[in-house]
Amino acid sequence: MLLQRAKVLGIDFAVGVKRACLLIHHARKDRGSYRGTSKIAVTFESIIKLSEPESGRSYKGTAFDLDWEKYRRRMDEQTRALSVCLETPEGQPAVWKHVLSDKERLSELVALFKSCEYGTQEILAKALGVSTGTLSNMKWKTLGEGLIPKEQWASCLSAGRGRREEPPSYDDLDDPDDF
Repeated sequence: MLLQRAKVLGIDFAVGVKRACLLIHHARKDRGSYRGTSKIAVTFESIIKLSEPESGRSYKGTAFDLDWEKYRRRMDEQTRALSVCLETPEGQPAVWKHVLSDKERLSELVALFKSCEYGTQEILAKALGVSTGTLSNMKWKTLGEGLIPKEQWASCLSAGRGRREEPPSYDDLDDPDDF
């Protein structure tokens, strides 16, 4: 509102100057989005939601899930949802650590799975960089949340068995255009 009033008066704070505005605002009691009018979102390039960690991981100290609710530019590796914690090793300075959030990992699984290029859960686990036990847990979570229909699980794996043992990667090819 202040910036809008200033523009009406002919004052432009951002001419030739790179600045950032950070607004910290609390969410609604039902843990939904921010509280207040939707007009708040219009003025910002990004809205980042920090919330209590949803995962089953146990944290000592500060921890939160970070999720990009709004980002006006192209989403990429830098804007993925994360689980973040502050680790304080004995006798050492505190260090921020992060891993992909459970939500993001499930999205990765769904994207790879729906390609129908993976004939076994072992190959799919390898592609995701997780153990087969972790993949099994992720599978049941995606099925439970309806991200992948149960009948599609078997049919996609079956379709993947008709392909090469492992999907091609850039390392397997001489010419990336053959991919």
